[in-house]
Amino acid sequence: MSQTLALVSALKRALKTHGVRYQDVAHELCLSMATVKRMFAEASFTLERLDQVCRLLSMDIADLVKMAEANSRKLTGLSEQQERELVTDPRLLLVAYLVINGYSFVDITKHYHFSEPDLIHQLAKLDKLKLVELLPKNRIKLLIASNFSWRKSGPIQRFFVERLRDEFLQSDFDGPGEVWMVLSGMLSQASARKLADHARRMEREFRELNETDMHLSLEQRDQVSMIVAMRPWRPAVFHKLRREPAIRKAKTI
Repeated sequence: MSQTLALVSALKRALKTHGVRYQDVAHELCLSMATVKRMFAEASFTLERLDQVCRLLSMDIADLVKMAEANSRKLTGLSEQQERELVTDPRLLLVAYLVINGYSFVDITKHYHFSEPDLIHQLAKLDKLKLVELLPKNRIKLLIASNFSWRKSGPIQRFFVERLRDEFLQSDFDGPGEVWMVLSGMLSQASARKLADHARRMEREFRELNETDMHLSLEQRDQVSMIVAMRPWRPAVFHKLRREPAIRKAKTI
């Protein structure tokens, strides 16, 4: 993560901690809400505006740098072997998924079939992996950075891709809050890059909203998954009917 992104990520966490909303920031900076949201999404702060937001939080930029540095020391990912260990133990993987999404010890035992000794055993394994720190009175401290992610094409990602094919896509996507879009067109490389940038901004917004809603109770939240995928592609049934481009013969002199 670049230093700018790390600072903005720390700023978002500080806003959440202090209960300051984007509209409060917009009022302080005399800007529209849309402009403020774009500044956070694109991490496009000037030093002056960064200082203004810090003052709104009774902080200075040095405090923000310390927060970013503290976050950078947290875990950003696991090794291939560690991810494989999680995948081969569905109960351990479930506990990891739940604590990453803000479940407390009591929440897990209330909503899932884990006895207290069993859950302590699973959390001790995650403690060993440095994902969490198991504190007295069964409190759970997450040790992952805000930019934590599973390995690209690693065991966890492959596990969920298989479930996407077999479970997630078996739906009409016509329920409340459900969306299904399949778009196809002919784009230039420049337009495709622009669209990919929009998708990455949407990913950041999803993570931001997820982090913002962490303080809400489980009754006010639901597990939501979103897929964004884009690549050059023709359905095989169409591709078989496509003429191969003619090969031009070189002229002989």
